[in-house]
Amino acid sequence: MSKRTSNLRTTPPADHARSHWRLVWQRYRHNRLAVAALCVMGLLGLIAIVAPLLANHRPYVLINDDGVQFPLFRALGVVDWVLLVAFIEAIAAIVLHRRGVKVRSLVVVALLGLVLIPSIAGTLKHPVIDLTNYRAAAEQDGAFALFTPIAHEATASQIDARNMAPGRRDGFERQSKAAPRHWLGTDDAGADVAARLIHATRVALAIGFVATGIALVIGVVFGALMGYFGGWIDMLGMRIVEIFMAIPRLFLLLMIMAFIPPQWNQYMLYAIMAVIGATSWMGGARFLRAEFLRLRDQEFVHAARAVGLPIRSILFRHMLPNGMTPILVDSSFAIAAAILLEANLSFLGFGIKPPDPSWGQMLAQAIDPATGVFRWWLALFPGVMIFLTVFSLNIIGDTLRDAIDPKQGREETTDEHR
Repeated sequence: MSKRTSNLRTTPPADHARSHWRLVWQRYRHNRLAVAALCVMGLLGLIAIVAPLLANHRPYVLINDDGVQFPLFRALGVVDWVLLVAFIEAIAAIVLHRRGVKVRSLVVVALLGLVLIPSIAGTLKHPVIDLTNYRAAAEQDGAFALFTPIAHEATASQIDARNMAPGRRDGFERQSKAAPRHWLGTDDAGADVAARLIHATRVALAIGFVATGIALVIGVVFGALMGYFGGWIDMLGMRIVEIFMAIPRLFLLLMIMAFIPPQWNQYMLYAIMAVIGATSWMGGARFLRAEFLRLRDQEFVHAARAVGLPIRSILFRHMLPNGMTPILVDSSFAIAAAILLEANLSFLGFGIKPPDPSWGQMLAQAIDPATGVFRWWLALFPGVMIFLTVFSLNIIGDTLRDAIDPKQGREETTDEHR
């Protein structure tokens, strides 16, 4: 047997897929603006994961007469621990994979980390309302405290700390060196704008990714069924899609949010995710329907039918991986649209309610309704965050589309020149 024949037989079938996505990445990274947009989204994702560790009025560690305490870590919730442990495991998985560790070992490590989360969160139980003045406790004789970079998440108890311009210190502790400096100013409740921006990043990305995930699940099911079966199922499914597309989504969301009772404000974030996801699946369904109409006559689909595979296996194991390309590209635009939609709802007062932060909610606070005073820092910084996030996601989606299908990009360029 020749050496070339031996290499062909020992080559794993996954190499083709790897080479395809490697080519996609090579085309993608030629666009420097797209690489910068990807870095911006990576930075925003990192900020969202470690938000409680960046902006908090509790210190990492406090040493005083009561001993050694860890107030910040005791205040973390289950979601915080899940994100932190998942992030650490992802970094560890990348390092171990580069060193040749098997995938099964990585799965075991991931499962052990996820199992430890409830025990960690249960051990570090904390009171629901924490009124301890940690900054005053740190100024006692012999005490030591290590605070977060943005020490005060909120200083609403300080009257003269409200509506402060960027760069000023708390007036309540103006003579103290420990008084926190509000680099981006404060709002009308005395809350630090930088801290609220950081925590609002988690809210915005959570709504964008979770709502898009819900829309993807619904769109994939509808699109797969319409494209594979065709006929009256396709006709009925398309009529349902057209009905949903004819409904003005913003007005529907406003109506639904208006009927949510005030006592359910703590669940407002989950309601927004569910409503946006349930009203944003039509585009993905149409894309996947078109792909399945093309794929259902391919030879591998006929072979799967001939060997008697179930419909579920044919749709989601064989056809779906070959038709996910337009869905992946559309997902980046859908995430940007969900973030913009949530910002619109919060700006109009139907979205995230205080004290939970939101970029749109902060924009609405830029003009005082009583006096008409315009606070430029409450309009500038949230607006910049919304612009950077939406612009980066659109750039990523546009470049990814051209990288996956370069012929389509050339055809669009030719049409524009004509």
